[in-house]
Amino acid sequence: MSSQKEIIKLRKKLDLLDNKLSSILTKRIGVANKIATIKKQNNIEKKDLGREKEIITRLQSKTEQSDLIKKIYKIIFNYTRGK
Repeated sequence: MSSQKEIIKLRKKLDLLDNKLSSILTKRIGVANKIATIKKQNNIEKKDLGREKEIITRLQSKTEQSDLIKKIYKIIFNYTRGK
């Protein structure tokens, strides 16, 4: 297989993964928004640093890209808190 064909094939795989990632992220944000609504209705603090740390630690233990996981999830947490 030529280099160009291999690149095209791999890019198609990335496109599929990106589509799945986008869908999962959208679902995650929806669930986080429901939690935020419940917290607001019950006067519970939006920010739960303990829970955020727990999530990041759990996910970092499952990958070699732990710094990337931390950065990505901090962005997700900030985004969902801002809604």
